[in-house]
Amino acid sequence: MTEPDTTRGDVPSELAEVIYKIVHDVRGSVRAIGELPTWIDEDLADEGVRLPDGPRHSFELLRWHAGKLNLMLDQLMQFVRAGDTGPDGVEEGKQSDPRKCLRRAVRMLALPDRVRIRARFGSNGAGLAPIDENVLTSILMIAVGNAASHNSEAIRIALCGGDNGQEWVLRIRDSGEGFPPGKLFQIFEPMRSYSRHDSGGCGMGLAILQRLIETRGGRVTAHHPAPPRAGAELRISLPCEAQNHVTPRPACDAKTRLT
Repeated sequence: MTEPDTTRGDVPSELAEVIYKIVHDVRGSVRAIGELPTWIDEDLADEGVRLPDGPRHSFELLRWHAGKLNLMLDQLMQFVRAGDTGPDGVEEGKQSDPRKCLRRAVRMLALPDRVRIRARFGSNGAGLAPIDENVLTSILMIAVGNAASHNSEAIRIALCGGDNGQEWVLRIRDSGEGFPPGKLFQIFEPMRSYSRHDSGGCGMGLAILQRLIETRGGRVTAHHPAPPRAGAELRISLPCEAQNHVTPRPACDAKTRLT
């Protein structure tokens, strides 16, 4: 049997093209459906008619569901594109400053004041992550944004990362609700959400995160922090190229306070 073409990670290229076409064709219709209530409301207003509260509420639900579907289409595209690397599935020679990427991710997330972030990364060359800075920024946006959006109360997020001589390791821990018992593997499955708090998402964030990491030779695992700590923890590791190695330093010898 012929092996499938997996130039987009573990998604065959033929399937990826089908997904692209479906998303492209459906997205326009979804956006039109989301705008339809506004068009009707404006047409009625031009005729001097005020929409009653009942239909107005129904229109708001229609907008909400259209927005949810549009978000799902966007995240489906992100999931497929997350596997796009080099021709061999790696990004040789790529390095990035995790402090810079984290600041960029936090700025783009526009997190609420209830979120507090502290980060510690290795200094000098040991602090550089062996991955493209745009990809690392996306990883941090998903990890930090996921922790913030799935917890309605004040939350603290701590990041610690550095080169241990073989891998660049990043730990992300939060003080929130934590992962549900017995679901540490399922949380990475697409379209799954186990949060007790409505984040407004589609359950694709951690699936995209895992794909971004694993298609670049790394791995990500979920953990419950050791008692008495509460919350959730993600551990990410990325392989270091031999030519990029420097004398290892402690992984957490430089601290950045972002908030």
